[in-house]
Amino acid sequence: MSTFTFTSPTGGTINFRDGRTRTTGLTRAQSLDLREATLLAHPVRELGPDAGGHGNRDPASVYLAVGAEFPTWIFSGEKPPLPEGDSDEPTVVL
Repeated sequence: MSTFTFTSPTGGTINFRDGRTRTTGLTRAQSLDLREATLLAHPVRELGPDAGGHGNRDPASVYLAVGAEFPTWIFSGEKPPLPEGDSDEPTVVL
C-alpha cells in the first residue's frame, strides 16, 4: 500500500499510510474541502482518464484530491498506482 506525505509551505501536512489519512496544521475548512475532494474523480492527465472518488481511505483518491486542492504542497513518498492513458491517443497529455 502507498505511503506518502504532502507538506504545505507553512508546515501543515497530509499523510497517507496504511489506508488512513492524517492531517496536521489544516483549518477546519481545509479539512472539509479535502474530504469532499476525495469523493470526486479527478483527471490523471489533462484530458483523462479520471480516477479517485473513493474517499479518504483510497490512496489514489487522496493523492489526486490533494493535488487538486493544494497544488503548491510538496509531495514525498510512494506515488499510488494510477490508471494509464493510451499514449498513442492524440488527446492524452503525458
